[in-house]
Amino acid sequence: MLFRRFFSWDWIQTVYLPMSLLLGILMFVVAHRDATVRIDQFHKNERFYVDSAALSLDLEMNKVISGIKFLSGHEALNKLWDEQGAAAISELQKEFSHFSDVSGKFDQIRILDKSGMEMLRVNKGAHGAEIVPANKLQDKSDRYYFKEAIGLLPEQIYISPFDLNIEHGALEYPLKPMLRAATPIIGSEGETKGLLLGNFLGRTAIENLVDISREADSSLMFVTSDGAWLYGGPLGCDWAFMFRDRRQCSFEDWSPDAWAQIYGNKSGQFEGRRGLYTFQTISLSAQGSDSDPETVMQHTPSAPGRSWKLVSFVSASDIWKISKLPYFVSAGVYAFLLILLGVITAAKRRKDRELKIALSEFEALFENSALGFALLKGDRVFHRVNSRLCKILGYAEHELLGETSRKLYVSDEAFAEAWQGTDIMLSTGEVVQREVQFRQKAGDLIWCRISGQAIAPGDLHEGIIWTLENVTERKEFENLSEEVDRIMRHDLKAPLTGVINLPMIIAAEGNLSEMQIESLDLIEEAGTRMLSQINLSLNMFKIESGTYEHIPERVDIVHLLTKQVRYFKRSALAQYRGIVLLFDGEVVADSDFLVVSARADFCHIVFSNIIKNALEATPKGETVTISIEQGPPHLVRVHNVDSVPLKVRDAFFDKYSTAGKAHGLGLGTYSTRMLMEAQHGFVQMETSEESGTTITVGFAVED
Repeated sequence: MLFRRFFSWDWIQTVYLPMSLLLGILMFVVAHRDATVRIDQFHKNERFYVDSAALSLDLEMNKVISGIKFLSGHEALNKLWDEQGAAAISELQKEFSHFSDVSGKFDQIRILDKSGMEMLRVNKGAHGAEIVPANKLQDKSDRYYFKEAIGLLPEQIYISPFDLNIEHGALEYPLKPMLRAATPIIGSEGETKGLLLGNFLGRTAIENLVDISREADSSLMFVTSDGAWLYGGPLGCDWAFMFRDRRQCSFEDWSPDAWAQIYGNKSGQFEGRRGLYTFQTISLSAQGSDSDPETVMQHTPSAPGRSWKLVSFVSASDIWKISKLPYFVSAGVYAFLLILLGVITAAKRRKDRELKIALSEFEALFENSALGFALLKGDRVFHRVNSRLCKILGYAEHELLGETSRKLYVSDEAFAEAWQGTDIMLSTGEVVQREVQFRQKAGDLIWCRISGQAIAPGDLHEGIIWTLENVTERKEFENLSEEVDRIMRHDLKAPLTGVINLPMIIAAEGNLSEMQIESLDLIEEAGTRMLSQINLSLNMFKIESGTYEHIPERVDIVHLLTKQVRYFKRSALAQYRGIVLLFDGEVVADSDFLVVSARADFCHIVFSNIIKNALEATPKGETVTISIEQGPPHLVRVHNVDSVPLKVRDAFFDKYSTAGKAHGLGLGTYSTRMLMEAQHGFVQMETSEESGTTITVGFAVED
């Protein structure tokens, strides 16, 4: 069930198998290319590795030639066979000792006479050069290197095979790999008097090979020109030719086919039955002497020559691993990608199925919505509509598709005006909402509330989704409500005017007490306040809709505020709270006045709201101070000791902004700001926990 839920045979055959096959071919091509590159690079690395090791070995072994050439130039060599012989030997002993200590490469430096007897020998000791006493000098006439070197011509240099040192007829332990160099000592008449012989320590060269082989992936082998093992051979084969009791073995015995190619070529690289071979020939005759190569003696066929073979070997199994590793890696990656492909495609099928269901649900909602839906593309052309929209507008679907929305508007001007600024809002991702008047197919005008949002805000041609709702009935009801409001305001204003004027008529009769006069003033103030509130609703509507036209009046704000203060002093708000009115810093006098350009009814509402809010926010026992400043500009400051809560400070004059009032709607400060701005004045608030709150009202300065 789980398999059938996420997979299907049809999907496997049409999607999964072709993609798997294509991916497999791609992975094989990548693996093949990687394997080819890896093998080529491995071959190059092996050649570089062998060339570097051969160069290091060649440079090390050539030091024997440069050392012998340096020693052969000493003048004391020609004095050994005359009356100064003893002094010459003493001088040469010192010179050879110094050279041995400085070079550190020579195990022995000696002089042999024509019979092969040592005349002088300096050994390399543990603590420096050691001069061998005369009674311990040896006869070397039976050694092969003496027999082969005694016949050298002047300035010729003899190089021995690479072998192990022998002392007193036996191998010296620990074993000392040795390379010997000899050159004749020529007398004054051109005859050979003896040989200058140096035993070069080959241990350093072998140790260098050991160090190099540790860092390599291959096996490094060092053999003579005849294939005898010097280093890196099978167990027991290294230096086997120096031991008569040891089984003799050679490179040729180990791998005849490979040796045939190595023996007959100076250098190269090939793959044999056992694996990969890379080799280089080291020959001292080519670099060992600054003179002509013929001055370096060629060996007899019975003795190992002066050339050696340095061979790098990588087994066939290692080559197979190197060449096949990319295929194994690709196979692993391929398997992972197949699984990932299965998971992703299964997830995609699931998402496609969910999307299909969602689209079906959307189609159902789209067609059965109580709102009209339309998709407009290009130049406001209908691309898709639902049945509800067609019903609202009275058109059939085919009558709208492909047509512009111009046919819905009452005029070309209305069509053009509706788009002004709308494109900018839609391009920034905003939702556009407005109420417009459309004409139905039958010709009737209806009010519609439309809401639109771009599919891709950066490109409006991708389409705009619009919703449409018929609000004609609500619009008619609102118009009716406004008409009723206007009638009520008109009908209320007439009796309210009588209420306001009645206290003045009664007061004119006279014979009233002071308390009765104040009561009549309060009645007049309350009526005036109520009349202002009635007028305010209509004016606020005009101000908010931008249709209000300001006609200023001359208003004495000292007189107006005096009446306000007298009213609030008698109200419940002023209980246990003080209220003070100042004019330019002094208590207001009866003769004080300040005329500003404003509207009395607007000012009445503004100061009533501000003073009421200040008293409500003032703790009992504290005082609200109202300060009138002549300026310019003309200012009124209302101060109380409490501060405005933090959460409403930034939105203090916004609509519905309130805090701490159980029945507050946040409209008082909003109407205050709107009324002052309508009079071309301003209102601002300053508050802090230390200084309390001050509301400042400023009036426009007359020209």
